[in-house]
Amino acid sequence: MGEQIIISSIDDLKSKIIDFVKASKQDNPIISVDGFFGVGKTTILKALCAELGYKHIELDRHLDDNIFEDKINYNEYLSNGGLLFKRINDLVDLIHATKVPIILDGAFVENLLHHEKRINRIASVYLKRVLELSSKYKSSYWVDKDECDFDDLDKKIEKERATAKVFDKGLLNFLNEELIRYHYNYKPHKKADITLEYQHTEDKKC
Repeated sequence: MGEQIIISSIDDLKSKIIDFVKASKQDNPIISVDGFFGVGKTTILKALCAELGYKHIELDRHLDDNIFEDKINYNEYLSNGGLLFKRINDLVDLIHATKVPIILDGAFVENLLHHEKRINRIASVYLKRVLELSSKYKSSYWVDKDECDFDDLDKKIEKERATAKVFDKGLLNFLNEELIRYHYNYKPHKKADITLEYQHTEDKKC
């Protein structure tokens, strides 16, 4: 990966994606998009793909049906052979059969691509929701930074579980915990080719 491209608008994101697609010269170049839950990935990408004529694939649509009921460990489950995704071969076949550019949308996409070698992307995008602190000095705050960017995983999980015990009757949301582990292990926010930092509002949530 070269130097990370930092952008601040959806128009800029569209422009950069088009540049990567044109440079690839492939029939179905794949661009992966990652980000914390609620950042607005699906809402933004559906509109973008509709405008550009690209194929939008949501990885959540290919999760095992019981993933939420059984509170399956995302990272461990996927690491044991890609079993997190139902009909994984169907997903791969869908990608290979598509003859237009593909946007692969999912909060655990780096985990999937690490273990599923039949899917090859040309670029990666990470979405950050930010709050403006000072327009004068162009400073902003990454809303999900505490959940995504930290040094000690065990201390972070311990802290989150203690907080959850107070506010959530003793249970740390298992999806949030999996995302915390995922960001620690794969660091998608640091490795993406493009990072979109945009002002977040409630109507942008996916």
